[in-house]
Amino acid sequence: MKIFDSVMKLQTCFFRQFGNSVVRADYLTLRKAFILNHNLTPKYDFHSYMIRSMEEEFQKIVGVSKQLNARFEFFAVAHYGDLSWLSCSLMSKVWILQ
Repeated sequence: MKIFDSVMKLQTCFFRQFGNSVVRADYLTLRKAFILNHNLTPKYDFHSYMIRSMEEEFQKIVGVSKQLNARFEFFAVAHYGDLSWLSCSLMSKVWILQ
C-alpha cells in the first residue's frame, strides 16, 4: 500500500504543477505588501516585475549567457535543414518504442 500511496502522491504533485500554483488571495496579499513596502502606486504592474525577476534569477542559476544563446540561435537557424532529418528519425524511434 505504501508504494501505491507514493505513486499517487507523485502523480498528484506532477499534475498539480500545471494548474494554478498560487492561490489568488496569496498573490494579491503578496502584491499589496510589495507595493506598500516599496511606496509604489496601486497601478504598479507587479506581474511583469515577478516574471522579469524570475527570468533574471533563472539566468543566474542556469548560467546561459547572451553570447552563448546568440550562438545557439545562429547555429539552429544556419543548420536547420541539416538537423531536420535527425528530429524525424528520433520521432520515428519513439513511436516504435511505444
